[in-house]
Amino acid sequence: MRNFAEINATMSTITGVPATNQTVNTLYGTLQQSLPPAPQLDAFLASQQTAISQMASAYCQQLVGTQSLRDAFFGTGLDANISATSAAFFGNSSANTNRSIVINALTSHAVGTANPNYATAVSGELNALFNYIASVSGTPPTVQSATAAACSAVLGSAVVSLK
Repeated sequence: MRNFAEINATMSTITGVPATNQTVNTLYGTLQQSLPPAPQLDAFLASQQTAISQMASAYCQQLVGTQSLRDAFFGTGLDANISATSAAFFGNSSANTNRSIVINALTSHAVGTANPNYATAVSGELNALFNYIASVSGTPPTVQSATAAACSAVLGSAVVSLK
């Protein structure tokens, strides 16, 4: 289990968003006491997972919302469609190549190639998330919000929290 400083540094490294980013740094200061203080899995609490999720969301919002960071992470494939509906862009099939822009980038940055089983699991879960997002009724999420949600799911997962 990573401690709070390690989780923050790992999220920064994965996303390329500096830990000194005002939004992220302010939230980190607020949540620091809620994040895991020691690398002990048996001492991990639900409130710590909530804090990790909030940090993941802040990093991902900054990543996806800042074009230079987004382009460095995902390439330029999202830019022209960032405000489009996610259902139209990502579709409802795991074969949709637009999904691979997000899934491959998140998997390679967060999981790497060290454990192909983890990469396969993360890719499968992200495809399931995109399927769910495509079926959301009411106001459809945008490509930006769907991408940030996928990013938050990965950063808030055990892939990042565990060493």
